Amino acid sequence: MTSRRGADEPFLDAAARVYSKALNETQNLNFGESAYDARVDSFEELDLSRAPQIESIEKLQKIFETYRDRRFLPDPQDATFLRRLSWMYPDDGCFARAEFLGRLVEADSLPSVGKLFVFGDLRAPTPNHPSGEVQWWYHVAGAYRVGEELYVLDPSVEPKRPVTDNEWGQRIGDHGRDGATTLEWSLCASRTFDPGMSCEHPVAQSDTSLREWISPYLEAERERVTSLGRIANEVLGEHPPWLVNEASASESAGPRPAAP
Repeated sequence: MTSRRGADEPFLDAAARVYSKALNETQNLNFGESAYDARVDSFEELDLSRAPQIESIEKLQKIFETYRDRRFLPDPQDATFLRRLSWMYPDDGCFARAEFLGRLVEADSLPSVGKLFVFGDLRAPTPNHPSGEVQWWYHVAGAYRVGEELYVLDPSVEPKRPVTDNEWGQRIGDHGRDGATTLEWSLCASRTFDPGMSCEHPVAQSDTSLREWISPYLEAERERVTSLGRIANEVLGEHPPWLVNEASASESAGPRPAAP
């Protein structure tokens, strides 16, 4: 279900336009309250105990980096060239990225991610769009709990590390002229694919269907990085911006002093 919001289109208008159409197509898969209908007005109303737990922020960082960088999807133009999830095409496809992330961690015997949905007049600054920002009516990403804090794994918004739910919301909320932002939230089961699916008892997408969903976003990502003047096979391959920037920062800092 597309997350795109038209330029300055109000959240409720975009939701009505997209959500009602999608419900007509997927209503037979919706058992129980959908992620959209389960949304609450404040983050404090969510039951964070439902989110899978990771024992430390250090382990969470390793999980984040592992699945941010894993290349496993055949490029639609060249099946021998393996791709990561489409983190550099933030315009759309968050639902497919979050679902793939959950399946990857499960395949490695880790707890599957929870799905944190946020709804509103969302506006995310990004270097991966010609205008410098994208607009959504909803966004979803994988989430884990460390202690009493919920962390979001969303390299399309922050490619270096997991961020707290509060930071995530602050980054993608449209703060308006008065500096305030109004967000609505749902914390759902790991297989909740998009806002129209059941929050508690979703029906899983097939692997074939999921690969069909992600393919056009991989193509769009290639077109996007090329249009931004980047060498596609470099940034989509071994040299994504977050790794190149880390290496440059390390080199500019010079050698570390010897330990005492």
